[in-house]
Amino acid sequence: MAINPKLIREFRSQSMTDKCAFIEENLHYASSRAIVKYAETYILDVLDELNDPEVVADWLRTQGYTTIPPNNTHINH
Repeated sequence: MAINPKLIREFRSQSMTDKCAFIEENLHYASSRAIVKYAETYILDVLDELNDPEVVADWLRTQGYTTIPPNNTHINH
């Protein structure tokens, strides 16, 4: 689906605060693909904001990685 160029210009002219508010209010309309495309640039900021390293560790383990907690104590998962 093509997005109206006027809509893109209007969105780009908004402040970061307004953009964030709009996205937060309408995120449920977005496809996961659109969210990934948008968040790809900000993924580390998103992970910092999440502030739950166990979520990231769980995902890494599902991908076949072994994780070691920051204090280097081994936890079997």
